[in-house]
Amino acid sequence: MSGRDALQNMLVKGAAGVGIALSADQVALLLDYQALLQRWNGAYNLTAVRDPVGMITRHLVDSLAIAPYVEGATLADLGTGPGLPGIPLAILAPEREVLLVDSNGKKVRRASGSRRSMYWPYRDWMRSDTWSSSAKRKVTILGGKAAAMLT
Repeated sequence: MSGRDALQNMLVKGAAGVGIALSADQVALLLDYQALLQRWNGAYNLTAVRDPVGMITRHLVDSLAIAPYVEGATLADLGTGPGLPGIPLAILAPEREVLLVDSNGKKVRRASGSRRSMYWPYRDWMRSDTWSSSAKRKVTILGGKAAAMLT
């Protein structure tokens, strides 16, 4: 079994453990994102989690765990860092508009570069200092791991 196969099994079992059945396309996108995150992390220090297994369990599965509670047409993920939980949630529900917001320009530049590397089903990525100018946008769900005052 290759390393990617082992990570795939871990991801599918972890997602099932939180009540999420992933399609083959979703698994592929999530594993591609994990590989990209691991590659970026070596150069840009985007997350303290460095090993692929930890990224599956502590980043991807943890992000997927909230999916049953996310409803509505739009999601603003404040303090998204390298795209967590926003990118995994966007992969699960590509019809939802996901706005990924972070104050760290380095993380925003790296993660928004993923658009050039692969297809991600989200619409916008911005620094939090630009959030106030677009706050008139109607957001159904507002979430985040950690966020400071934005105004």
